[in-house]
Amino acid sequence: MAFYLYAIAPAGTKPGRLRGISAEPLKALAVDGLVAIAGEVEALPAATVDALQAQDLLIRALAARMDALLPARFGTQERSAAALVARLEPHVEAFTRALVEVQGCEQMNLRLFVDAPARPKPLRRRSPRDGAGTRYLLRAQERLSPSLPELDPLRAALGDLLHAERVKGSNQPPLRASVSHLIPRGSAVRYQALLAGLDRPEGTRWLATGPFPPYAFAPEALS
Repeated sequence: MAFYLYAIAPAGTKPGRLRGISAEPLKALAVDGLVAIAGEVEALPAATVDALQAQDLLIRALAARMDALLPARFGTQERSAAALVARLEPHVEAFTRALVEVQGCEQMNLRLFVDAPARPKPLRRRSPRDGAGTRYLLRAQERLSPSLPELDPLRAALGDLLHAERVKGSNQPPLRASVSHLIPRGSAVRYQALLAGLDRPEGTRWLATGPFPPYAFAPEALS
């Protein structure tokens, strides 16, 4: 048996009669002023498409009942409720900050395409003498573009609608970046309308999907 984690939520949150992806009843475990929504399962669910979709549907159902929710990564589990709580307790401060950020919000995903993206210059040329850590940092600097000026017109158009943003750069043209935007719940239609009416920079395209629960805004301890 194991306790399988689905989400972190504010204190007093109850999952009601919802069941987990193994049809198990859900429990609300107290974690230092917060709640961990978990289920007791006989075995870790296999990472199949059906299981991933079932967990997403459950997260959506939970999010519909709660004003703030932090989804956990598929497969997060511990051998007992006590072990799961002990694993989560050191991260309560980060969870609390993230719950404040996502309160009343949902996530839109945006893929930014640029026909001829300019590759960011590396800090310096790679050398065969570089250690593993140096090689990792150089690759990361090549992948990420912190400014992404192609997004500036969109950011300006969204204005107060944009509560927070997460950007993951790409070195696989024409994809320049994958972007997650945190917006107020119920404003996805307005978000899409703003995108549709915006003049894009030449050679730039974007594709927006959503809304989703705030997966990208959960702390690293849940991802």
